[in-house]
Amino acid sequence: MNDYFIVSLSTGCYHTASITHDSKVYVWGNNFWGQLLPKEDWFSGFIETPTQVNSFLLETEERIISVSAGMFYTLVLTNNGRVFAWGLNKFGQLGIGTTEFKQMPTQVIFDGLKNKEYIASLHLCSEGSHNFAVTNEGRVYGWGNNENGQLGDNTYKNRHKPILIEFDCLKTDEFIKRLSTSFNGTIATTNKGRVFGWGNETWAEPISGSLNSNGKPKLIFLDFLKNYEEIDWSIPCDLPSDRRELNYRTYRSAIFLTTMGRFITYQNKVCDLNNFKDKIESFYPKIKFISLTPLKKGEKIDYINENYLITSSGMVYAWGHNHHGELGDGTKLQVKNPKRVYFKNLQLDEKIKYVSSGADYSIALTTKGRIFLWGENSYGKIGSFQNGNTKPTLITNFEALK
Repeated sequence: MNDYFIVSLSTGCYHTASITHDSKVYVWGNNFWGQLLPKEDWFSGFIETPTQVNSFLLETEERIISVSAGMFYTLVLTNNGRVFAWGLNKFGQLGIGTTEFKQMPTQVIFDGLKNKEYIASLHLCSEGSHNFAVTNEGRVYGWGNNENGQLGDNTYKNRHKPILIEFDCLKTDEFIKRLSTSFNGTIATTNKGRVFGWGNETWAEPISGSLNSNGKPKLIFLDFLKNYEEIDWSIPCDLPSDRRELNYRTYRSAIFLTTMGRFITYQNKVCDLNNFKDKIESFYPKIKFISLTPLKKGEKIDYINENYLITSSGMVYAWGHNHHGELGDGTKLQVKNPKRVYFKNLQLDEKIKYVSSGADYSIALTTKGRIFLWGENSYGKIGSFQNGNTKPTLITNFEALK
């Protein structure tokens, strides 16, 4: 594999999975529950070298197009809309109808799909044990751990197979456009810019007031939006640590990106990318505006997650816990405000297009399919860099991980 092109990757809590341009799946890192390969093949419990998974029962011309890594388990999605899962299954997170763990990719069945409807995307939390699938029609299925109502089915019962999640307040022609889930909570954004939240009882209170029944999706009213401004992205950040926090040490928070380019957080602060004056303006007891390094004229945010944002010019900003150098700023100090992360060895026409963060490490994917790794390296999850890195390190081929 001297020549490769990575098209998709995902960091789980302690393992990594990727897909190459020829639809091959490569995995490395922790393998305690067979989330990489069958345990009888790897007695050490972890794999430092990216190793191909060959055990998919695919149909003619079917290929794998995306991969998602969770807490000791892995999911993949094919171009036919089929989903395969393997690894730990304590909460039914594999979606196969039981809690039996699987070391071989096993197909997940979705009941109730309409004619010509198929699974278009998968969504999970790297440190969680529950999943969502969004169809091409914007409908949502959920399964796995539901102890805090994070599945949104109006119960707190773990689900061992996918169930359809109901949204009571959707308008005509409104559907779920984006969905993001954290350890205990979930937020979905519709094509009309409206936001629904569910999960842990208290995470959404500063925005929408008390949520008496958080076991089902509830419309969140965001009073700080300006005229004609809508939510484009929404990210819950309620992991059981302060690792993802922006500015304040809080247990729960959320991030919103609006159609006007404003980067907004609650229980933390609000970053207005169009206003770089050094002013602080409070809307709620725990919501404020802060400044961010000025973006170039016409620049916008193309991607955002719990710890990173990427601008249209490929600039990367990071924030949060950084005990193992997982933010890539060259230190191990907590970052309270979005801080620029620099990538050496990028080609002139190459940009960072995606960053995925695990428990204490991160991986970036470029527009040329190359990857950068940094952070803590237990279980070989960033390969041969035994002591880890605090700055992004380019991997020119998979053999470099040996």
